[in-house]
Parts: sequence; structure tokens; C-alpha cells
Amino acid sequence: MVGSSPSSRIMTFGVHDSQGSGKTSIPFNINNPNSWRQPFVLDPDGSVRIALPKNGTEYALEELQQHVGGNIEIHHIPLTNNQWIAVLNEEGKIQNPPLPANTMATKLLDLDVIVGRILVCPMTMAS
Repeated sequence: MVGSSPSSRIMTFGVHDSQGSGKTSIPFNINNPNSWRQPFVLDPDGSVRIALPKNGTEYALEELQQHVGGNIEIHHIPLTNNQWIAVLNEEGKIQNPPLPANTMATKLLDLDVIVGRILVCPMTMAS
């Protein structure tokens, strides 16, 4: 993540362009799914990074587990008409020590407190 505005939750982050010649800033608003162009990982500290599947189209179970650091739990994101999902660490709250709270993820999913890293991706990428 290059920069962040806590009041609006609009962020930009750098990604390598398709030719690998440099970085491009991409506007990203956690509250506006229309700004979500690629799957991303949301860390407890609020940082965001693009997280594409290794094969470019669909995550393997092991990739999902690696992104969240353990067994997975999947939740549909109502804000996206359930077209995008959030992949969580199923045991994040009971690990010793527990994973840190992820405030932005908790607000996004409108659930109980979410902990640890989450992967947000189109539903079709995690079938």
C-alpha cells in the first residue's frame, strides 16, 4: 500500500504493469466494490496488496490457506451482491496467541470481530 486515508478508506497501492517496467498506482476504496479490480489481501494493519492466483484464474486450496495462514472459512460479501467472497483463517481467534483484529475486514463483512489477514476475491476464483 502506498498511501491511505483513514476517514474515507480510499487507498492506492502499487502493482507492476504487464511489461514489468514499473509500478502503477491503483485507486481502491474498501467501501466501493466497483473499485475492486483484482483480488487482494487485507492485513490487520490496514495494508492492501494484490494477490493473484498462481495459475491466473483460480486459487488452489493450499494458496487460500497460505494467504490467511491456516484453515479457511469463506464468507460472501453482501456489498458485492455476493459476487465476491472473503476468505478468513477459520481458527484465527483460537490460535495461541490469537491473531490481531482486522478492523477494516470486520466493517466490510459486518460480522463479529474478524482477525488476521483476509483474502478478498471474486467468488469464481475460489470454487
